[in-house]
Amino acid sequence: MSELLGLLKSAGQVRLEGGIDTPGTPPRWSIGVVTSSPLTARKTFSLFKSLLNLKATVLTVSDKRFGSRRTYLVKAPLPKPPLPDRLHGVLSFSLLGSESASFPESPSGVNTSLAMHSKRSGSGMVFLRLKKRTCCRHSFLRGIFLGSGSLSTPGRDHHLELRFSSETTANEIIDLLRLEGIKASSFTRKGEHVVYIKETSDILRLLGLVGAHTAVLKYEDALIVRGIREEINRMVNCETANVSKAVEAGLRQAALIKSLVEKYGLDALPVPLREIAISRMEHPEMSLRELGQGITPPLTKSGVNHRLKRIERIALDLGLGPCGQMPGSFDEINEINLDQVKDDA
Repeated sequence: MSELLGLLKSAGQVRLEGGIDTPGTPPRWSIGVVTSSPLTARKTFSLFKSLLNLKATVLTVSDKRFGSRRTYLVKAPLPKPPLPDRLHGVLSFSLLGSESASFPESPSGVNTSLAMHSKRSGSGMVFLRLKKRTCCRHSFLRGIFLGSGSLSTPGRDHHLELRFSSETTANEIIDLLRLEGIKASSFTRKGEHVVYIKETSDILRLLGLVGAHTAVLKYEDALIVRGIREEINRMVNCETANVSKAVEAGLRQAALIKSLVEKYGLDALPVPLREIAISRMEHPEMSLRELGQGITPPLTKSGVNHRLKRIERIALDLGLGPCGQMPGSFDEINEINLDQVKDDA
């Protein structure tokens, strides 16, 4: 019963059919649920029959404006007053107990006792019972979720919404969720009061307690895939950035060595530095490890880095930059170069 109460509280409606709109047909009240889910429509049909002993019908409407999306209306005519106690209680809490409920004017001769029920709503008492009984609260929240819940794709921002026409109902639902350790907030959108949940753990908890265990597994799978994809993207971005930096450094070193060789030749460098200088000019795109493996005997990454730093220091001490500019005369520079080479060697 709690599930049906939640379903009607979130998606139920009272309709007055026949009479003025349909001449020749006696006016009659009916209750219904509008949903876009065929599973929810079948569930509502079953609950109407098993719990309220109402004979329901299902109508399907396709809207071509939204890609022929189907909407299902499950409706059941109400018996003539006086209503059974159970049906009266369901109507009082779920539909007529809302301050936003409105009813068309009844034509003359139509019993208006339904409209009078709203004055005797036991909505507050029912919510007090839901706060005390965990099993009933879970069933009620399941009906709320079936009637007005929506969940964003896990690949995007995590977002679960429950929509209500009544601000009071929205606040009461937030209180019920808080009892389950779920943090929810609300806002108003196009006249509706929307209760939303953002935290992934809270979304999974709500899905679990309403019995959507398959949805929980799929949602967790999607979160895992998303996490792996994000981690791969971070690794690729990091690797790309490292490769870019390595290539830029290699090109800068190659240009500096080329300027040095063009001005003074390889003899300006000590023997241990010449092979690495030639290798760097020929392969500016190689990493330090690859350069070290191509030298005989092979060098470690730190060894290659140390020798390139020595070459750069010699060139910079000579006043050479990447463009090959140098101050002073050749003799002055060569003297500085030879002294530096002796010290480094």
